[in-house]
Amino acid sequence: MRADVPADTRRKQERVSDPAVSAWVAANAGAGKTTVLVRRVIRLLLAGNPPARILCLTFTKAAAANMANKVLETLSNWVRLDDESLDAAIREVSPLKPTPALRAAARRLFAQALETPGGLKVQTIHAFCDRVLHQFPIEAHVQAGFEVLDEIQEEEFLRRSREAVLAEAASDPNGPLGRALAVAVAAATDDSFNVALTESVRRRRKLLRLEEIGGKTAVAEALRLPPDVDTESMAKEILASPHLPKSDWPAAVQSLKEGSTTDRGLAARLDAAATAPDGSRLFSYLDVFLTEDGKLRSRLFTKEFAERDPALAERLDREFERMTGLIDRYRTAEAVERTAALLTLAGRTIERFQAMKRARGALDYSDLIAKTAEMLADTGAAWVLYKLDGGIDHVLIDEAQDTSPEQWSVIERLTEDFFAGRGAREDRERTIFAVGDEKQSIFSFQGAEPKKFGEMLRAFQLRIEKAGFEFRAERLRLSFRSARGVLEAVDTVFRRPEAFRGLSSGGDESTIHEAIRTKAPALVEIWETEKPADDEEDVIPWDAPLDARSEASPAVRLAQRIAEAVKYWTGGGFAIEDRGTFELRAPKAADVIVLVRQRGPLFDAILQALKKAGVPVAGADRLMLTEHIAVMDLMALGDALTLEADDLALACALKSP
Repeated sequence: MRADVPADTRRKQERVSDPAVSAWVAANAGAGKTTVLVRRVIRLLLAGNPPARILCLTFTKAAAANMANKVLETLSNWVRLDDESLDAAIREVSPLKPTPALRAAARRLFAQALETPGGLKVQTIHAFCDRVLHQFPIEAHVQAGFEVLDEIQEEEFLRRSREAVLAEAASDPNGPLGRALAVAVAAATDDSFNVALTESVRRRRKLLRLEEIGGKTAVAEALRLPPDVDTESMAKEILASPHLPKSDWPAAVQSLKEGSTTDRGLAARLDAAATAPDGSRLFSYLDVFLTEDGKLRSRLFTKEFAERDPALAERLDREFERMTGLIDRYRTAEAVERTAALLTLAGRTIERFQAMKRARGALDYSDLIAKTAEMLADTGAAWVLYKLDGGIDHVLIDEAQDTSPEQWSVIERLTEDFFAGRGAREDRERTIFAVGDEKQSIFSFQGAEPKKFGEMLRAFQLRIEKAGFEFRAERLRLSFRSARGVLEAVDTVFRRPEAFRGLSSGGDESTIHEAIRTKAPALVEIWETEKPADDEEDVIPWDAPLDARSEASPAVRLAQRIAEAVKYWTGGGFAIEDRGTFELRAPKAADVIVLVRQRGPLFDAILQALKKAGVPVAGADRLMLTEHIAVMDLMALGDALTLEADDLALACALKSP
């Protein structure tokens, strides 16, 4: 351990890595979560716990591999150390006093970990559930020898399910699916519709729970929409104005035309509503009161018009006031109908998707968690828990803030007897350990609920202390990664209540980050957002690629600013701490990392700008195989060979460089 680590941090790390107690750790970014996990695993092994009885659950395969490698690397090093060096290494992770017996045990740990069937149980929760379901397929009601769909296979199943449902809906326009499709097509683009259907299938358990409590009716009740109100009845109410009936629109248009530009604009919108076909009159009339982005207009007419025609102005004011409430209700009814349409289409798509998996004898990642949770909650399969419980004494959860409710239910069932009944009275220590941070949750799209981290802390603390065992909760604030100036900037930003509300699920404690690199220089610059200028025309040639960006586009301008800044820094205009010392030096290109939200136009523009500025850049580290020219040529050649009449494929293969 670093010599400059404060005593308080050392004490906290030692307390939570104690293998005899259960612990819950909230750790800031860079606070050494992996170090604490590895330290606890090693202390568990040093305390004589068999490797097979320790289960470490992580969120990603990379995290699981990283933790397992660090544990094995530490244990393999111990084998080669002399007594004095080994004593120092043991003191780094454990307060135990080194003895000849402890040294001998420490040197045997590496072999024990390797000889344990299956090795150390450091795995993702999906991998753990996969193994459990293969062990007990009958109890879990799954097909023996099932396969797990990878992402590509799952996407293919989803695509085929969507296409089958859309074809079924199109073949019967007046049926439930056909009517739902008509509503969906009118409300969304092709891409957004496909995304909505795909996400509905992936989150099907929440959708099915919604159906169980009433579906459309439950949504309407939640939005406080009366059961007899729908878009059709709302449209009739909107167009049946007591203040401005349709028969008076032509006269109102003529009066407004005599006014200013604002008044004439209102006249044009009202005239468009008067002459619109019945099917689109509602939307034309809504445009009278709404701006292009769907917001209520601040005013309809000018003061001069009100003075010239006060009677019509008063009627327009009353109509505007009436429409203010009706528009919200119409949008609510529209949302309920669109949700009902999505539920109908998604329900059928889910049926197709599930049928395809059953025919294939496959489960997806969501099924692994759900089936395991259902099996462990089934009293008829209690002996499965007994079998699993007999082989697990210690459960460690990494990145616990990204654990979903269903995953927590699996963990709860696994540890249910740790602190109750005979399982708690047996002559062996049994613990649970979790480390995470609500602020770092990034997998909500996969069902993670950061607030569950705090809820489960309180639930386990109550259960463990009620059983008479010790429970420790600590917060690690010290960052080993970032300089003090950077962390102070983060705390300043999130000191504002409106920012902090989005950072944590609850509690009044503000964010506090402490830096161990207190002498390291730091600079935080906040640039103005690049926006398209009103007088700039983003002119792109008609034959340019679809993702082309002009020199005037915000993405290109931002990329140029980034390239100029990096070139200035690496040219000696900025100084950073040299690794391992407090001396300053000019940064190299390899010291700079540029983070973007996603790979798109900005990503490509930054690469081009850096290359043009002469700054060495690693470039894209991910390649779409089917978009590589060599692969495209081979695919075209294959098409030409399998179908001789495909002249286009042959031409593509022949013209390629």
